[in-house]
Amino acid sequence: MKRWNLTRFEKGLWFVSTAAILVSFALSGGGNPLTAAVSVLGVTGLLFIAKGYVLGQILIAVFAAIYGGISFFQQYYGFVQWRRMQRRQQTSG
Repeated sequence: MKRWNLTRFEKGLWFVSTAAILVSFALSGGGNPLTAAVSVLGVTGLLFIAKGYVLGQILIAVFAAIYGGISFFQQYYGFVQWRRMQRRQQTSG
């Protein structure tokens, strides 16, 4: 197994980034834990990409696929299901 040569600074950067994600997730009332997990996955992938490891590209591809699913089902992009969004707006207002 290949050993990941991360410097002390890079480990600290990863830890602080992960802690910031998890603390902000907890302070915002939580929600879907998958969102926090995928955010940590994205930070980890970016660190490995910056180091030039192929694993980083794999992690980012997984991150993109899961984030795409979350975005679709949470309707971050409302134009995908525009008619449903229109009905919801008409009934609420």
